[in-house]
Amino acid sequence: MNNGAGSFSIERTIPGKRPEMIAVMLYGEKEDGTPWYFRDSEIDKILVHEFCHSFISPDKKYKKIATRLLNENRKKLNSMGYGIWENVIDETLVRASVIRYLIDHDYSDDTIRQEISNQHKYYGFTWLPTDIEWYKGDIMAIFDQMQEKE
Repeated sequence: MNNGAGSFSIERTIPGKRPEMIAVMLYGEKEDGTPWYFRDSEIDKILVHEFCHSFISPDKKYKKIATRLLNENRKKLNSMGYGIWENVIDETLVRASVIRYLIDHDYSDDTIRQEISNQHKYYGFTWLPTDIEWYKGDIMAIFDQMQEKE
């Protein structure tokens, strides 16, 4: 979460230990110094979304699909700062990961459906599947499935 003007972090240094970055979103510490976060679906979604960015490296084999999606949705994606094909891959996968997180952590189907709807309606990621069951599989397959249809 330490990647730009929207950063939500501070550095914490405990004497004798290595400095660490702490996300600031209803942050607190247990008596032993372990950080905790208030469980709220909005905060959970933001944290999961931002942390997932660390694990994604867009594969060039999806450049054609991502470029097409970018061109078809340029106005909406550019308004959010997503102007290159790599952003489409990265943001698609982190958004699908958030939905998977909600499923894996027993959020209600209504909450999950609302998140999918928000991704379509407000953020323009209309290519994300609407079927909750789809997210229980391999979310990395989303671009492979799109390539098969072309």
